[in-house]
Amino acid sequence: ISKEGYSSPFTHEEISKQLIKAKNKNISVIGLGGISDTNIELWKNWNLAGVGLLGAIWNSENPIAQFERILKIHQSV
Repeated sequence: ISKEGYSSPFTHEEISKQLIKAKNKNISVIGLGGISDTNIELWKNWNLAGVGLLGAIWNSENPIAQFERILKIHQSV
């Protein structure tokens, strides 16, 4: 599901600039990859249309509990 050791070729600054361009063109952006309970707040602050989570949930010891934890964090921000 998740690629171990994979990192984004983009900096947070580059992503932020592209998100501003997309918003100005009314393009919805979904975040995918590297999103977890430890950084969901960062993604929420970027006003994405949504996020896709795979490894952060399915690779956890208890996928349902992990999903509920991430959802709770997401809703509280």
